[in-house]
Amino acid sequence: MTEPKPKANLVALRDEREKTIQLLSDAFAADLFDVDEFESRVEQAQQANHCEALIALRQDIEVDAASSDETAIEATTQKTQQALVAAQPKSGWAIGLFSASERKGQWRVPKVLKVVGCMGAVVLDLREAIIAPGITELKVTAFMGSVEIIVPPDLAFECNGVGLLGSFEGVDQAPAIPDPNKPLLRIQGVAFMGSSEVDVRQVGESGRQARKRRKREKKALAKDRKREQKALAKSRPKQRP
Repeated sequence: MTEPKPKANLVALRDEREKTIQLLSDAFAADLFDVDEFESRVEQAQQANHCEALIALRQDIEVDAASSDETAIEATTQKTQQALVAAQPKSGWAIGLFSASERKGQWRVPKVLKVVGCMGAVVLDLREAIIAPGITELKVTAFMGSVEIIVPPDLAFECNGVGLLGSFEGVDQAPAIPDPNKPLLRIQGVAFMGSSEVDVRQVGESGRQARKRRKREKKALAKDRKREQKALAKSRPKQRP
């Protein structure tokens, strides 16, 4: 004699039925199906005696809802990016002429920014700056002066400059194929008897703290490589003499 199957949890069944009917009503109001389909599904929901049947009745609706949410998020992201591009100034200047000039905080970086350090110093802190998607150009001229550009670790940038009796330092931190929906900083120029450098720092981090952090990261990376090499050596079969 077989034992009777346990009854479904009535509370869970009630909640699933209410949820399913509500989703069906919302889908019908959004014209996802006609009145006949709506009435048929509601009737099946009222007659269902286990949760799996109710979940099956609304499964395609939930997929459509998730797809609609993703579409809405993408649309909102595109609008935000378009707004940033529209609000970005076309051009601007940052000049240190026989003096010091500094830009920091939440400032809007122009599409093309001309930076001149002539017998003076210019510091551009981009860690909290507002940079529109796409290419933003920094055209640097350091004449017997200095230009320092501070960028956050997650900002893609390229450096292409010339040092004449001076130094134009900087490393590239950009993917091989840039993402058009993200900012790309393109730094170009010349340093004549002066210097231009790019320093990667986190928000609120000093130059000394950044150097210490990079040293720690290099040491940790070297340790990880040694562990991998040891694990690889152990996994190799030993050669018999």
